[in-house]
Amino acid sequence: MSTFRLTLIFLGVLFVLVMLWAWFVNNWEKVPYDAWVGFSGEARTNDYLAAERLLDRLGVATESVANLHDKDGLPSVDGTLFVPVWRSTFSRARIARLQEWVVAGGHLVVIGRMGHEDNAGAGKDELLDPLGVTVDRPDDLDEDHDDIFDDDEEEDVAPLTEGDEQEGATNDLGGSSPGEGVTDLENESTCVKDGDDSTYNGKCDESAKKGGRHILQGELGEQLKWIMGQIKTIETPVRMPDVEKPLTVTGWAEEKEWELIDSEDRAIWGMPGDKHYMLLQLEVGKGVLTILRGASFMTNRLIGEKDNAEFLWRLATWNNRRGDSWIIFGYDVPSLLTVLIDRGGMLLLGLVLLLAFWLWRHVLRFGPLHQLPILPRRSVMEHIDASGRFLWRHGQRRVLVEVVQSALWARAARRIADWQRLDEPDRTERLAQIASLSVEQVRVALSSAVPESRSQFTEWVQRLEMIRRAL
Repeated sequence: MSTFRLTLIFLGVLFVLVMLWAWFVNNWEKVPYDAWVGFSGEARTNDYLAAERLLDRLGVATESVANLHDKDGLPSVDGTLFVPVWRSTFSRARIARLQEWVVAGGHLVVIGRMGHEDNAGAGKDELLDPLGVTVDRPDDLDEDHDDIFDDDEEEDVAPLTEGDEQEGATNDLGGSSPGEGVTDLENESTCVKDGDDSTYNGKCDESAKKGGRHILQGELGEQLKWIMGQIKTIETPVRMPDVEKPLTVTGWAEEKEWELIDSEDRAIWGMPGDKHYMLLQLEVGKGVLTILRGASFMTNRLIGEKDNAEFLWRLATWNNRRGDSWIIFGYDVPSLLTVLIDRGGMLLLGLVLLLAFWLWRHVLRFGPLHQLPILPRRSVMEHIDASGRFLWRHGQRRVLVEVVQSALWARAARRIADWQRLDEPDRTERLAQIASLSVEQVRVALSSAVPESRSQFTEWVQRLEMIRRAL
């Protein structure tokens, strides 16, 4: 192929590429968009950072605490301690400290559920069980969280109006009936009831009008729907003592499943739910214990919704409290040893005692047997000494003397030629001459008397030995 033809092909391909690029640039453009990437910084790990800073700005000294292990003490007794996290990991000692603090005058705010139980009564609550407060899920609620408040579901719950607030029924504890609205992040229209004529503005869709619910679009839009798994929220009016207008508190819809039961009727204030209570407040000693069915209203995502901020502030300053507030945002996870001692102390003690007994029983049998050392040979003198001591202890002193005398007689018979023909006096005199001793000393040494003491026996044997060596 010629060079001219190759050049034409190259220019043709280049022209096509330029035209494609021009078409793409003319029909497409870069468009910026906002994407939900979650919170940043400290808010990424602390779901209640916004609540802490809000209370600080409102004049309530507030501190976020990762868990109670990080602090030696607790807030002052005129302060408030928020524990919006599960308590299933709290030890008995930790629960006892909280109880003592409340009795002394503190205000403790907790959620009813102590852990991630699928059914009520799945675990013993050391804090609420002694007070007769348990958590139950109403039987008429659907198990599927995503289908509880579907848009096509029939509901006769109308948006709360000012007239409805004043006519709302109250229970004997001062709470109001829960006229609840719903916020659905899947819809972009806003439905607002205009006055008391049961009419809606133009932003309502038919399903919203039929169900009579608020359907609001949050600021996070589609990105929030995706990151939060299309979680629905629920608006609940809360009528607090000494507050004329009920507060509208927004929380996750799934919290509606869990309600509080006051089996001992100890509550001084409560908010009724479908069957039981959404909120209970009990006097414990000089302090107050507030139990919520959920604390999502004070999270970073929902603290700015409706009256959530005011509700949080009123809880922190309950009964004109001026002390500091703590918000526990992490889980109090004790060590494995602490859990074993706290939950199974007696079993652990039994195992330790059993291990100690087993070690005591088998420790001497560990490993191969040791070889016994070979004892050195004993000398003849050791045997003679041992035999002499044995005879002495058993009163055979005369036997010891006779042995030495017999040895002397045998040696004399071998050394003195006419020893056998000599009589007793002559033998005594001959031995006295040889040993250079007096006849009396030799006669006593050769007598049949018995030594009375150790010193006498020693002197006796020494004299006989002197005579024997002289031969």
